[in-house]
Amino acid sequence: LILPTDAVAEDYAVLSYTSDIRYSTVQQGALDPNATPSQFAVVATADSTVVDITPSVPTVRNPNMIRQRIILQQGESYLVQADMRVGGKADLTGTLVRASQPVAVFAGHQRTVLPLSFIGTLNSRDCLVEQMNPIRTWGKSAFLTPLARSSNEVLSGYDLFRVVAAFDSTAVTVDGQEQAILDAGMVYEDSLISAKEVRTTRPALVAQFKKTSSGSIGGGNATRNGDPFMMLVPPAEQFMNSYRFINIQSYTYRIGINNKLVVDDSIYKEQWMNVVIPSSGIASLTIDGVAVPAGRFQQIGNTAFSWAQIQMTDGAHEATSDTTFGIYVYGYGEANSYGYIGGMSFRPLDVNPPALEGQNTCNGFEGWFTDSLLADSRITNVGVVPGTEINSTFTVASFTPPQAVVAFSAALRDPYLDGSLTVEAEDAVEQTSRFDVVLPGFTVSPVGRRNAAQPLQRAYVIPIDRERCDSVEIENYGLYAQTIATLRFSGATLVTSPQAPFTMIPGERVTVRFCRTGTMEQIVTDTLLIGDTCLLRPMVAAQIEEKFDKEGPKVQ
Repeated sequence: LILPTDAVAEDYAVLSYTSDIRYSTVQQGALDPNATPSQFAVVATADSTVVDITPSVPTVRNPNMIRQRIILQQGESYLVQADMRVGGKADLTGTLVRASQPVAVFAGHQRTVLPLSFIGTLNSRDCLVEQMNPIRTWGKSAFLTPLARSSNEVLSGYDLFRVVAAFDSTAVTVDGQEQAILDAGMVYEDSLISAKEVRTTRPALVAQFKKTSSGSIGGGNATRNGDPFMMLVPPAEQFMNSYRFINIQSYTYRIGINNKLVVDDSIYKEQWMNVVIPSSGIASLTIDGVAVPAGRFQQIGNTAFSWAQIQMTDGAHEATSDTTFGIYVYGYGEANSYGYIGGMSFRPLDVNPPALEGQNTCNGFEGWFTDSLLADSRITNVGVVPGTEINSTFTVASFTPPQAVVAFSAALRDPYLDGSLTVEAEDAVEQTSRFDVVLPGFTVSPVGRRNAAQPLQRAYVIPIDRERCDSVEIENYGLYAQTIATLRFSGATLVTSPQAPFTMIPGERVTVRFCRTGTMEQIVTDTLLIGDTCLLRPMVAAQIEEKFDKEGPKVQ
């Protein structure tokens, strides 16, 4: 299916198929000429388009899998093929493509048996190619339907489906059972034997694949109807209530009387479409103006949707219903096939979960959840993940859902201990983002005192006109480095070392030396203060008695 330029965009994740890696039986270590790669191509719709490609496996021109930047002019294309010399699966599925202007991305496989694990049992091969749907049109719900068997395909092998994620922590559920949690670029694959519902917690792209129809030589090689093809599956969020589509046909010709071309035969012998529709809407469904009998449909698991396989004729058709539904169009010829989405709305959907902006402040954090990009559905709920608050409090500004920006703040309960919490926000399409917020406390004290509420008590006697020096050992008992901006006494006692500012890493201990000269008979309290740019903490409360030395040495 080729999309108009108003349906393409700037961001894609590739969905393709594993390279067919075969090694030569003649030249050890060399690839067999029949080895064929996973591949995709990017086509520019405008001049000076900057395209960044981050491949999921080594490619012919990018063996180190680093981000590759190319510049294309309108109409120019760039082909990327997996490097089969590296071995492994060599599957470009999950490759990320980002462009400065809208581009088209075509992905699939050069020529494969499907499934690859049936090489030797299945024989005929075909190219796989689909124009990728941009990420902004992906959904979180897809219905997979078995493809009709051709009239004479071999029974070996099976159709399959694949799910690729563009976002981390994408849970994949099939018929209500969680099967995998995918990070961005990862793929989940399974056989397709019966109709299934696939749900993902974040937008994903789904495709189903038709298996090879012909067996090995002696089993009817290249004589069976059907061949591998790849078909993207429309997300249920993009279903429409009417479609105009075509069961395509092509012909072979011969030269007849007076050198005129005469149609010799048609290519496609069997034409099909699959329909997925809410069970409540079956009665209103018509194809070319004719109602489809309800008995043709089967329920998909425990869902409210049903599906049907309907045999079609060549040419253009129209399907309509009072409700939205999806269609899948395909056909078979001798060692030949096609399959494509019969249509979808391609409207931009909210594929971006809420984002977090903010910064640490004195003893806390000021933040904003944002869901304000084009097509975002806005924030409906903000809160703290239960059980994650450590020495912290959380406050969210009053807001009326849905809202593009929601402010919140977090603060330390005890400023002399570190804190943390996990905050989350949900948008109107139930996409949830979670972020860990750390709240560094001021964690410097005399050794062993940690977050004690009162300073360490010390007493000193200093002779008049004499200087006395002493020391105290301090430590950083927290998880984060501390930059000491202030280290001084509140009175006349002088700190001789170290001199602020200086930094203490977690676990570090430092000896603070200080001196004072007696000036007159008095008893005073002098407090050692330490702080960063936010907070000044009393560490040592020294009671100092200054007096004349009137007693000689004693012997004991």
